Amino acid sequence: SALRSHAMLRRALAGVGLQHLGRTKKVKTLTMKSLLLRHRVKSIGMLALDCEGHDCAILRGLIRACKARPAWFPDWIWFESNGMNDEVLGKGAEQETVSELLRCGYKVWWGGGYEASGK
Repeated sequence: SALRSHAMLRRALAGVGLQHLGRTKKVKTLTMKSLLLRHRVKSIGMLALDCEGHDCAILRGLIRACKARPAWFPDWIWFESNGMNDEVLGKGAEQETVSELLRCGYKVWWGGGYEASGK
């Protein structure tokens, strides 16, 4: 669970008196490749992610799947970059993901993550 290992999210909830909303629940996960195959996706116009610190891991899986099937490369990608990815996946996860997106040919507007931008 993102919440169990996610100190930033726990602090944010507690700061507004909503710590009682923090719950953990086991869920089945899929690779991006298996998800796209299961739903017979032919192409992706816009992909938007807000996965509480797991956005970069999902994007890395998507990039791996797209390299095998280029038609899956989304036209547009929007994802959250606020330091949570670095906290959950390790420092530099956001920068590495942005660099990989650039190598794949995407134009990226990025403020450098939470530590650089404060947003």
